[in-house]
Amino acid sequence: MKKVTTQKDIAEALHIGQMTVYRALHDKGSISPKLQKRILDYADRVGYQTNLAAQALVQGVIKRIVLFSTDSPDFFWDHIGKGIQLASKQIRPFNYFVDYIRLPQKDTEKYLETLHTVISEGVDIVGIVNNETYDMKAIFSMLEKNKVPYVLFNIDAEHSKRLCYIGPDYVGSGCLAGEFLGKTVKKHADLLVISDDIAKSKQASRINGQRLDGFLQTIHRKYPLIHSEVLTLDTKQTKSSLMIEIFQKLNTEYDGIYLIPPLNQLLMDVLNKKGAPFPNVVLHDTFPGYETYFAKNMISAIIFQNPIQQGFYVVKVLEQILKSGCKPHKDIQLIQELILSENCQLYKNQLAFAEIEFETENT
Repeated sequence: MKKVTTQKDIAEALHIGQMTVYRALHDKGSISPKLQKRILDYADRVGYQTNLAAQALVQGVIKRIVLFSTDSPDFFWDHIGKGIQLASKQIRPFNYFVDYIRLPQKDTEKYLETLHTVISEGVDIVGIVNNETYDMKAIFSMLEKNKVPYVLFNIDAEHSKRLCYIGPDYVGSGCLAGEFLGKTVKKHADLLVISDDIAKSKQASRINGQRLDGFLQTIHRKYPLIHSEVLTLDTKQTKSSLMIEIFQKLNTEYDGIYLIPPLNQLLMDVLNKKGAPFPNVVLHDTFPGYETYFAKNMISAIIFQNPIQQGFYVVKVLEQILKSGCKPHKDIQLIQELILSENCQLYKNQLAFAEIEFETENT
């Protein structure tokens, strides 16, 4: 049986986007006459059947979803992207097309240029991260001026006109860290809490400040005999300067360490240099090689927000908004879990399974 040519086949053959092919075949505008003629000529040459497009229209208008994030750290946003890809695969048969765009940090000009292009091409809803290395006010303004609905994920901005927030409860994650250390150290323990200078970073005050608040509230309320000392770091220092500062602080013996900013590997390097015995260490998010540090008893627990799950849920929520025409009644806070040495391999296997699904989708 002869293979039926699809819009996807045409897009791949001409090295262009599927939405561009759709607009050309249905005369939707926002495409140059030259490119439209090229697409129509090729479709005619390969015998593309227009009734296939009619069937798609009967099922409903094609909806385009676009998500934006920064590009660093790679491993975290790679996992977000895999979740997005898995959800995209599920909703594609129902005429939803999903794009995920990662942009260089601090490059607001590139961000606005890319966003303008996306809006000009046509987009039904957008998901963005409130990453304040960009001029988020300008980004929100462009979306609102063009009446593009948007949600925020991973980092919230309550002052914006977003439909909802999808992501971790950062205060709750700090409470979880406090609960774990409170139960695993001695009654009169001394804890070192490593934070960044939230006074110098608006973004840190939204995430790391919330984590710190949740942690201290839990320790003070439930474990009043435990003493917590907060080390505030200027994370703009060089890696060697940060290592020296933490190493010197660890000349004092602590029963536990709660690391808030994403300096996981740096702390492991410091502890390696210091040597055993190691205090109870709680930190956020997996990082390359984390399982080896569990094996060495250098990590007691990781508070895991599961970025693959987060990427998946963001797409599914955006699909539901478009399908229902209604915004969610409340924000969607994702459950965070504790990774311990006992279940470390389980989470690694889950990530590996998602990797296999992702690779299968892209072969």
